[in-house]
Amino acid sequence: MRHPVHLEAKRVPENILIVGDPDRARYLAEELLVNSMLINKKRGYFIYTGLFNGVEVGVGVHYVGGPTTAVFIEELAMIGARKIVRVGTAGSLCEGIKLGDMVIPPASGHANDGGLLRQYSPQGIPPLYHTPKIVLDLYDKVRSKGLNAILAPVISSDAFYAENEGFASYWCSRNVVAVEMECSTLAYIGHIRGIGNACALVISDELLHLEKGHLDSLALKDEFLKIASTVLEVMTGN
Repeated sequence: MRHPVHLEAKRVPENILIVGDPDRARYLAEELLVNSMLINKKRGYFIYTGLFNGVEVGVGVHYVGGPTTAVFIEELAMIGARKIVRVGTAGSLCEGIKLGDMVIPPASGHANDGGLLRQYSPQGIPPLYHTPKIVLDLYDKVRSKGLNAILAPVISSDAFYAENEGFASYWCSRNVVAVEMECSTLAYIGHIRGIGNACALVISDELLHLEKGHLDSLALKDEFLKIASTVLEVMTGN
């Protein structure tokens, strides 16, 4: 049995919500969890636990990109995680998908096949589907609350600043609506380790209209609280 190298926590709840921003993890834990407690800070992989509607859950930080996310998911799985949902941001690739919109991807590809995933799967990258039941339950729950959500594929990229209008138009022409950096890693490792998984993403910038700027974590705080609360309801069966 493998043991974590980068986490000092001995166990985590079965249900974990993960984000890229430490500040986002902190305020989600403080405002959504009862009796929230920081149980890991080694290597900056902050993990909070607490109760949501009477069920123990966790909120953790995976940081930016596939490699840090892979380490985090692998080690969470070693110490008890069985369902992981990423709540994060993405850049839109298509006209009409605007700042503040929400995307729930049923599947997440990887631009240029990705070095990380090639190491896991050198013969080729298999289809990267998130867990269908979690995806559909989340989409239905979001819609039942009157929140707008788009159910469509996204692409994961390793190079944040290499993206441009040409990148956007290429992927949009293939019906991929947004780009981010971690969902394909979650889908792949979730699949090989038997971890239920999904992603819920807020559009923080538009690649076809970069002049509109970028929405940071604070500007999106209300959106993230609503989405994270909905995710936790789905994860805990409430």
